[in-house]
Amino acid sequence: MADKPLQLDEMDKKIIKSLLINPRKSSRQMSKEIKASHQTIISRLKELESQKVIEGYTAVVDWEKLGYPVRAMFLIECGKLDSKSFDSIEKYLLGENSFVEFGALHGEYDYFVIGQFKDQRDVAEKSAELRSFLSKQVDLKKFGHHIVSKLKHKQNQDI
Repeated sequence: MADKPLQLDEMDKKIIKSLLINPRKSSRQMSKEIKASHQTIISRLKELESQKVIEGYTAVVDWEKLGYPVRAMFLIECGKLDSKSFDSIEKYLLGENSFVEFGALHGEYDYFVIGQFKDQRDVAEKSAELRSFLSKQVDLKKFGHHIVSKLKHKQNQDI
């Protein structure tokens, strides 16, 4: 059973929303924006971090500007993996620079992998390599990839 969601007050929500818009914003900038003392912002951030509400600060990378304009999602059906197989697949994916996200699904497919690629040929090559690797690790029932286009990031989710 999932843990009960934390009850955040309005100050915590404002801090989180501010970080979602700009994770590089300083605590001093936040204190001015939110109209709270600098020390309050720092103590709230530390508390949110200790409760694992905030687990890190990250950059949003424009992969196209780095020469990887094609995003593809791979969908995999293979049933539940034992921990040894999952660890092996995780190690493979972490070692492949093209793959940037992966995780489990609940539904028609069991796992997804997202990658950034130079072009369609690069997608096809990595797709064949991933399929070959998975076929040796698990009972691969379905495998396919889809090109993702017009991806938008929403930074103002209601909390």
